[in-house]
Amino acid sequence: MLSMLSASKIKLIQSLKLKKFRQKYNLFVAEGSKLYKTLIHQKRYRIRDIYATEKGLAMAGMTSFTDGIQVIDERQMNKISFLKNSSDILCLIEIPDQSQVPAFKKALFLDGIQDPGNVGSIIRTADWFGIEAVFRSGDTADFYNPKVVQATMGSFANVGLYDGDLGRLHAGVQDLCIITADMHGEASEAAVFKEPACLVIGSEGAGLSANARDLADIQVAIPGHESRLAESLNASLAAGILCHSFFNNL
Repeated sequence: MLSMLSASKIKLIQSLKLKKFRQKYNLFVAEGSKLYKTLIHQKRYRIRDIYATEKGLAMAGMTSFTDGIQVIDERQMNKISFLKNSSDILCLIEIPDQSQVPAFKKALFLDGIQDPGNVGSIIRTADWFGIEAVFRSGDTADFYNPKVVQATMGSFANVGLYDGDLGRLHAGVQDLCIITADMHGEASEAAVFKEPACLVIGSEGAGLSANARDLADIQVAIPGHESRLAESLNASLAAGILCHSFFNNL
């Protein structure tokens, strides 16, 4: 039997496009059967509500009797979906505590990366290389921005995501080795580091913050060809190259 969403529920879900409302309600949105299956399997997040079309039920192997499922028609899904082509499953998920610093051997810190697509791609890279935690500065795109969530392709459910200040992280984690990606650093393949280690990635436009430069134990660069015209690499691409250099065999 199809459910009918109230106008207030539709308004609440639509408001979650904005960070202030995600903070107010402590909720974010994830869409698609793949993301749903990942969330159920990983159990890192608590799903508050699940909305699915009949097609979505079939794709996810669910029935209308699955706990928490509200079956809606495509017209209603179009009203609440954040995607250009609406998905068949949409989940409302509780935002976990992002303030506690977990124990880790390897982590990333995103320093002023404002593009949601880059942030999502870096989270996906962290998942690929088995990086336990990704931290963000206050001026980095919100981890639960819908564009970030979609860009992770489900990897946000397998990586710890935390708000953080690099200075407090440095002070709070014993013997932390901070590695910064810097155009003037040494070649990444020559750098030697110890665990626990945190690789700091700055924005391709503004680069690293002064605080990150001051706290760096190691500064590394990705050598480019001498004939290059490019002044810098995309932040997510640089993160992938450096994660391969440092964390591939750990």
